[in-house]
Amino acid sequence: MPQQQPRDPDLLLRDIVTRRVQLDLRRQEQEDLLQELEEVESNILTEIESCDISHRSIDRIRSLGVSVEDFDDVLKAEIRDGQWSYVKARRPAAPSAHLQLAVDKLRHAWIRSIERERLKTFALAKEAQALAEDLQSTLQCWNSDCSCRTFNDVEQGGVDQTSANQGWLCNFQPRFLMEIQPLDEVDFVLPWQESTNPNVILLPEASGFSIDWAIDAARGLLLDAIAQSPPDLLLINWIDTTAVFENLAGFSEFARKAPAFFRYQAMHTTAEMKRVLDAIWLEVEDVYDSCISHNFRDLADHNKFATNAEAYRVLIVTGFPQRFDKRSAEILARLSRHGRRAGLSLILVADPVVANSLASINRLGHIHELQDIPVSIDSLPSWWGPDTLPSGRLIIGANNRSYTPTLVAQGDVTYLTICRLKHPDDDDIRRVSQNYLDQCGLPTQMGVSPRTLAKLREDPVARRSSLLRAMLHWLRHETMYGGRPCDWEGFIGARHSHLGGQSYSRGEILHGAEYLYDKDFIEAAPESNDLPAGTSWPRISSKGVDMVDGGSVQDRDDFSTASRRVKNETNFSGPVIMGDSHNSHFAWSQSGSVSQANPTSSQVAPGFEEVANAVNQTLANLSQIGLAPDDANDAEASAHEILVEVEKEAPDRGRIRRALAALRGLIMPIANQAALGAGEGAHDAAKAALDHLQGLVF
Repeated sequence: MPQQQPRDPDLLLRDIVTRRVQLDLRRQEQEDLLQELEEVESNILTEIESCDISHRSIDRIRSLGVSVEDFDDVLKAEIRDGQWSYVKARRPAAPSAHLQLAVDKLRHAWIRSIERERLKTFALAKEAQALAEDLQSTLQCWNSDCSCRTFNDVEQGGVDQTSANQGWLCNFQPRFLMEIQPLDEVDFVLPWQESTNPNVILLPEASGFSIDWAIDAARGLLLDAIAQSPPDLLLINWIDTTAVFENLAGFSEFARKAPAFFRYQAMHTTAEMKRVLDAIWLEVEDVYDSCISHNFRDLADHNKFATNAEAYRVLIVTGFPQRFDKRSAEILARLSRHGRRAGLSLILVADPVVANSLASINRLGHIHELQDIPVSIDSLPSWWGPDTLPSGRLIIGANNRSYTPTLVAQGDVTYLTICRLKHPDDDDIRRVSQNYLDQCGLPTQMGVSPRTLAKLREDPVARRSSLLRAMLHWLRHETMYGGRPCDWEGFIGARHSHLGGQSYSRGEILHGAEYLYDKDFIEAAPESNDLPAGTSWPRISSKGVDMVDGGSVQDRDDFSTASRRVKNETNFSGPVIMGDSHNSHFAWSQSGSVSQANPTSSQVAPGFEEVANAVNQTLANLSQIGLAPDDANDAEASAHEILVEVEKEAPDRGRIRRALAALRGLIMPIANQAALGAGEGAHDAAKAALDHLQGLVF
């Protein structure tokens, strides 16, 4: 008889743990169902015996596969023959023999169905016991195999392209990078797994499991995430409060090659931290509103059905709670709890003072039970407490070793058990990350998801704004290097002549040239009968140079100034208006009578007047806020999207909320005085606009 080939202990343990988690869910559902049935069992029996069954009880009986049709037919026949009545006062003292037989039959069927559910619950408990026995012999094999595990299994071809839209991150667990040692006082332990929580919280101490080791482990977890990610479906944010760029190690080259989707940010102030986390929260909130809301369980569920999938996100924070205040810590905790449904995974490396402040214990509950642990706050911020730690799997440094909570399979007790994490070397990181980049396309290069890219391509406002900026940049480049283009043919073949890989049409370019000429961004030869203005011999004007080079001229001001045709006309005998006339309306006529109306206010849907007013004021003051040209363009597009929506009979509140979030996100850095070159005037204008926008209720 041939010797049976031993199974891979890693795969075997994964299979057992997966079955155990699924079984636990089934057991919980079954126990909840049985509890509900036992609560209503006697009441339904009473209703059956009295021949007066409520609709709710009938639905409950039918849900267990028990038919009530025979009983119903007999009851209706008895009522027609006058032997029974729905009115209690008209009923006979006892049902007829025929009706009593139907009652007994239904009662016995109901009792048998309850017994079947009890047997199901017992069978699931026996199945769980069998799985526990399998685990006992498998855990040691898994640990011994894990001790020699490397990253060789994620080299060339390791990126699973077929797993796109399968929600890898929502089930991401670093278990195969970790070795767990069972405790002596228990028979065995189940490696801790919470399939809905992909976060990992590393709490190093001063020695042994030091912060350098923890950051190295975080790099290993990130590398594992990259190796599992489908191409174009991963965005990475690394927030470093230690301001040590070397923390990236092998990822530094990766971050330089792909800065659009691998964003490394060194935090120097609490204001900067708050701004960055606020921006990430707004992005996650937008993904939730756009993709999940009440339609899908999580982002993985959405991506299974979406034509254009949304990218998952890994957020790494090193040095917590440095550069944090209570507000930013609350945002991070909120991201750890609610971001998982929107595809966010958190890897946090805390400062050693956090682990050193926790009491050394052998048994530990879940994260919310950490509040009972004595804490020394001498070296921690005044706002800090164990309850401020984000939610996730804990890796705790104590006594020169690292521990992780592990569940005992026989109960809900959680033990701290010794664990050992794998650390990748720089060659592993470079190989895997380069392999991932080689398989990525345009969305990753732009730092967006396929869904966002599709939205950009379809949005006419974003498309037009992008075209106008690209035309000015091309013309400025030609001028700087001595070029004298006679038309826009050179731009058509340039690398800027597309948005997200989708080329602009010749008609779009000609209309764009006419617009730029009309707004004084460019100069050109006089228009002919065949070609619109701005087409022949275009030259960038001083206004266009200011726009491209300095960004001192904001898009809204540029696009709203009088065109060259309008400014050449002169009005005689008109009134002279002095002072600030923002949001004012003036009319004059030489014939003696004039009528005037404001169509905007009358078109706003009821309940959205305050929204329209706030957005209009923000648009009017946009030039004072000091946004960069691209950001000003995006802010104007978001504002116009809101104004168009509030004029509909039934405005889409979700769309308005998302556009408002985008508008606030653009203004927030200036309000926090975190934007480069933001002056006091810009700060005050931005803060006033932000306060107005944040106070909206609709």
